[in-house]
Amino acid sequence: AARYVSSKPTDPDLKGLVLLASYSDLNISNVSLKVLSFIGTKDGVFSKDTWESTKNNLPSGTEFVQILGGNHSQFGSYGLQEGDNSTNLTPSEQLSYVTSKMISLFQL
Repeated sequence: AARYVSSKPTDPDLKGLVLLASYSDLNISNVSLKVLSFIGTKDGVFSKDTWESTKNNLPSGTEFVQILGGNHSQFGSYGLQEGDNSTNLTPSEQLSYVTSKMISLFQL
C-alpha cells in the first residue's frame, strides 16, 4: 500500500493509509494523507525495531498505535502464524480496536 501511495502521491481518490504490522521502506513523508500504523505488543513475527527505524518514512502526522496484547496473526484471519505469540485478545477484540481507530481518524 505504501508503494502505491509513493507512486501516486497526489491521487485524489486516496484518503489515507493504514499499515497493519508493516512499514514503508520508501520515504512517503511528504504525502498529505492521514496514516495509521499499528503493531501488536505480542507480535512475534514483525520486528518492532524495524517499525521504529522506519517511522521517519511516514508523514509527520502519522498516528502510531501499539495494541496492548495484540499479535501479528490477528491482523488477518488465518489462525496463529508460525513464530507468532499467543494473546488473550480475541480476534474480534483486536479487529474492533483497529476499526474504531480507523473510523475515528478517517471520520467514517
